[in-house]
Parts: sequence; structure tokens; C-alpha cells
Amino acid sequence: MAKKKDVAHGPHAGWKKLLYGASILIALGGSLILIVFTLLINDAIDQTRSLALANVQDVQNDLTALNGALSGAENELDAVNGTLSDLQDTFIPLEAGLQKTGDSMNELAGNASQLPVVGQAVPVADLDNASASLLAAASELNDTSATLGQHEEDIGNLSGELDGISQSISDQQVTLDQTATSLTDIFGLIQLANFLFFLVVISMFVMLVINSAAGLL
Repeated sequence: MAKKKDVAHGPHAGWKKLLYGASILIALGGSLILIVFTLLINDAIDQTRSLALANVQDVQNDLTALNGALSGAENELDAVNGTLSDLQDTFIPLEAGLQKTGDSMNELAGNASQLPVVGQAVPVADLDNASASLLAAASELNDTSATLGQHEEDIGNLSGELDGISQSISDQQVTLDQTATSLTDIFGLIQLANFLFFLVVISMFVMLVINSAAGLL
């Protein structure tokens, strides 16, 4: 006991107490700084996560708007295709009627040209011209119907391409949802690592305070 007392009251006892006290102050100051930095880092992580998720959400909103525009365009194309189909359905019997009437008038003109002239002559030339006009109109309707059919096919192909683009956008939206989930998980792990680092360092400061306090007793 005497030996221990001598050490405590030896020539270096004052310096030891000063150093132990300085260690405690340093540990407390370091703990305070650590707490402040941990909170700042945690706040920076929250802000970065919020910004990243907001950017992802903005892209999601843009893709949703684009998908809506594509859906509207597809509906318009379907409406145009329906109109073209109705026109074709109208042109087919009209073309057949013109063709039949033109053939009938042509046949009538041929029969009339073989009849003997009794009284006023039958206007065969007029019948021929009318027949030719009707047949030409039938041919034009047939060409128009074919053109409408080609347009309908082209619009159908375009509608299919738009549908493919819409599906691609939907796939990108799913990917963005997964990205947002991954970002949330990653930033959560970073915050956890920051907290664990805080616990390890603060434990070291606590041990330093305990050892220094024990030295002062």
C-alpha cells in the first residue's frame, strides 16, 4: 500500500493527472465531434438518397406521359384504320356496280349498233363514251381501294411498332422501380455502416475515458 501511495504522490503524479485529464477532455471533444460528423453524414446520405429517388421518379413520370401519348396515338391510328376499312367496304360494291353498269352499257351499245335504223338512230357513240367513263371510274375506284388497303397495312405496321415501343417503356418503368428499390437498400446500408462506425469509435473514446478516470483514482 505504501508503495502504491508513493507512486500516486511521486514527483510525476501531477503530470500524470494532467495527462489523464487531458485524455478525458480529448475523448469527450472527439466524441462530440464524432456525433456532429455522424449526424452531418447521415443528413447528407438522406439528401442524396432523396435526390436520386426524385430523379428516378421524374424519369418515371416522363415515361408515363410518353406511354399515355403513345396510347393516344395508337387509338387515333385504330380510328383511321377503321375509317379506311369502312371506305374499302363502301368502294367494293360501288366499284362492282360501276363495272357491271359499264359492261351493260357497252353490251347495249354493241347490240344497238347491229340494229337496222328505224326512225331516229340510237346514240351508240354516247353509249360507248358513257360505258368507257363508267369502266374508267370503276378502275380508279379499284386503284383507290388498293391504295387504301396499302395505307391500312402501313398504319397497322406503325401501330405494331408503337405497341412495341410502349412495351419497351413499360419494361423500363419496371427496371426503374427495381433501381429505386436498390438505391433505397444501398443508402440504407451506407447509413447502417455509418452508425456502426460511430459505435466503434465512440466505444474507443469511452474506453479512453474509463482508463483515464481509473488512472485519476
